[in-house]
Amino acid sequence: MPIGNLLKDRRTAILKRWRDSLTSAYPLQGAQFLSGQKDRFANPVGHAFKTGLEELFDGLLARADAETLEKALDRILAVRAVQDFTAAQAVGFVFHLKNCIREELKEELHDMERLVECVEFSGTIDGMALLAFNVYMKRRDKLHDLRATEVSQRMRKFIDRMNVMYERSNREAEEKEEHKANQDGCQ
Repeated sequence: MPIGNLLKDRRTAILKRWRDSLTSAYPLQGAQFLSGQKDRFANPVGHAFKTGLEELFDGLLARADAETLEKALDRILAVRAVQDFTAAQAVGFVFHLKNCIREELKEELHDMERLVECVEFSGTIDGMALLAFNVYMKRRDKLHDLRATEVSQRMRKFIDRMNVMYERSNREAEEKEEHKANQDGCQ
């Protein structure tokens, strides 16, 4: 049986392993919530992870184009980009798929033909990892741009307030000077 058929047959088990691998990067309670809570509205992050992994796995099997894979990667990396992960930690889940497949197909991989197919499929996963890194960097760049814009807006507001205070202070000083000059002129 070709590796593609084996992967389709073991889809559920492989996806469970992969999801567990992804959520294991989180503290125990968070990982349990991400994996356990099935309501997509109560657990939007867990839902994004679940659907993103499913789309990625199915996309790999269907040899989907880069744009399709990028959309699925973005579901997951949009979350991980705002979390306290290094780039390697954020995209490392892609490489974990190789281990999940090897663990699930360990008996079948004793056959040299299956092993060769698995190694070739691993190359496809490596390609997806490169896409993941690009998606992650786009998300991080966007986040940095948003932060820079926010800081710029805060600074602009601060400078505007300082200008208003400076103008008020100058006006008050001029008024005091005028008042004093008027008093001196009246005497």
